[in-house]
Amino acid sequence: MSEASANVQGGPDASGERHDWPSADVFLVQDKLQSGTHVVVCHDFVFEFVLPAGAASAAARLILVLFPGEDDASRPPPVLEVPVARIRTPQTSAAASGYLPGAGPDALSSLVRLLCGISRRVDADLLLVGGDAGGFLALRCAYDIGARASVLVWNPQTDLIEHDERAVRAAITHRFPGTEFPVESGAVFRQAARHALESRGVVYSMLPALRNASRPRRLLYLQNASDRQVAHQAGPFMEAAGFVDQGDGFHVGGDGSSEVWFGNWGPGHRSPSVGLIEFLLGKMLRPEWSVTQLKRDLEDGGYGHYIDPAQAPIALANRTPPPDIRLSAISNGQTLCVDVRVDGIPKGHGQITYAFYVLAGEERIAIRWYDASPHYEFREQVGKAATRIVTFVRDGFGRQLPLQVTRVVHSSGHVPALSRRRVFICGSCVSRDAFEFAGPELHLAGYIARSSLASAFDEHVPDARLHENLARIPSAFQRRMVGWDLKRSAADVIDTANWDIVLLDLIDERFSLLQIDGALVTMSGEFMKTGIRGDPERLIASGSEAHVTAWKRGFARFLDTVGAEQVVVNKVFWATHDNFGEPLERQEWISHNNATLARMYDHIERVARLRVIAYPDSLLVAEREHKWGVSPFHYTRAMYMHTLAQLGRLLE
Repeated sequence: MSEASANVQGGPDASGERHDWPSADVFLVQDKLQSGTHVVVCHDFVFEFVLPAGAASAAARLILVLFPGEDDASRPPPVLEVPVARIRTPQTSAAASGYLPGAGPDALSSLVRLLCGISRRVDADLLLVGGDAGGFLALRCAYDIGARASVLVWNPQTDLIEHDERAVRAAITHRFPGTEFPVESGAVFRQAARHALESRGVVYSMLPALRNASRPRRLLYLQNASDRQVAHQAGPFMEAAGFVDQGDGFHVGGDGSSEVWFGNWGPGHRSPSVGLIEFLLGKMLRPEWSVTQLKRDLEDGGYGHYIDPAQAPIALANRTPPPDIRLSAISNGQTLCVDVRVDGIPKGHGQITYAFYVLAGEERIAIRWYDASPHYEFREQVGKAATRIVTFVRDGFGRQLPLQVTRVVHSSGHVPALSRRRVFICGSCVSRDAFEFAGPELHLAGYIARSSLASAFDEHVPDARLHENLARIPSAFQRRMVGWDLKRSAADVIDTANWDIVLLDLIDERFSLLQIDGALVTMSGEFMKTGIRGDPERLIASGSEAHVTAWKRGFARFLDTVGAEQVVVNKVFWATHDNFGEPLERQEWISHNNATLARMYDHIERVARLRVIAYPDSLLVAEREHKWGVSPFHYTRAMYMHTLAQLGRLLE
């Protein structure tokens, strides 16, 4: 159990006498609530209410109500000076179940009645807090309770049916044995799932609550911008609730009492850091604090690096007037170049994606599926000259804009090419493999791999006599990489290359380090071919404190060499499954390396404001047919195309 998760369970101040109540009605009619822990079973929920000593007779300002979600480690610890309520569910896994809040029509209403009752008893408003599936229940209760509730949620579900299909299917069949579903997925399954829950009175959507006359006094909704659930969860909720885009990823609703913020704190469905949640919880525990102060307080509090206007999704589909989309398609008979511009939106912003059909007469001769790049180059075939381009544009919430069709302009001269940008890779095959799919606009200016930053930028140099062992490595490339590590050549190689930007990835930090005569070397598979073994007592295991400390020193020297403004971090994590949905081998090793990467990425965020390429979880998938074989860091083509598209956006 993590430190944060342990804190949520309460500490010595939360201890005291335990009071078990047979029902909510009996609990709520007590003349006087004693300090200690009060436990009430309410339909499918277990309600635990901790009343600190001294708060029983004095009115508290707020009651903190915590709802469980998928990532309990990210839940904030309770502030024990105020009463704390915890909502628990007997289900074994909120993530797997989709956190279906109640098997009958009375479960949610009973919980709301209990929360309202305890609010009246203690004469305090409620602050409902939860993430993921727990965020759904916190939101739903807040809208039913109304002005006596404030709510802080992150990455919440707003429609449980739109959650991961496998999880929803498993949750319903587990909760209601005998339920049968069609084998079809997608819309057919979702319709059947809605019927299964509606027929049992299960609340699964936020949208009915938004039609209520009541609404919470304050709402702070945090959403990771790269989460693939944005289109199906945040988008419909915001549209129904009437949120207005304020820019930079901030959206305000109603009379300014509600705020949705699209931050950037990691790839995919990742939760905000414990520190960020604690910081915002401290703000929300002040009843006078307004959510309209959010952006300023984030910047003043040192959390401005989570604000990334480029990553925040932008809604375009319902704009009046609709956005102006400008297309150009030019061909010289050999190469067709297509370019799309959405008026008023900086290139690469808004998570806007583009797809293209290339037509020769009525025949469709090429397709490019949705990608972040607004550019497309197509090598034309003899006898099939392109005549029209059909362009599909989706906004940041996945809504499709009207189709755009343009005729191809044929030119006998040169087709205007994209500006060619030179990229130097300091990392691994993860970044290098992406360039197998790169167009002419990106040029690989150099490549260093198989070397930890800890050794590549170590101030101590190994004995030159070790170089004699390099001849044992048969591959010239591998021999060169190990030689650069031993000779401390990285700084010179980078300095002498002609590049516009350095792409850094940390996948090769998986290798352990070996200390030889006070100098560090990376124990890559290629290094092991030299036959150099060294003293086992001098081995520094990957992910150990000594390894991370040495890496931090190397990273600092790397930044001194390159310059922070010239670096893009390829913030990738290891895959856990392949593209057939099968779990990869050595899951513990994968988790270990992802934990090490997370520590390093967090350090980078703290000490440097670098540009970052982040990935949704859906792209972190291993390719079973990868040319280098199956591996947690050999990905599908879609992942590499995302790398190139985001790199192009950053370069532009």
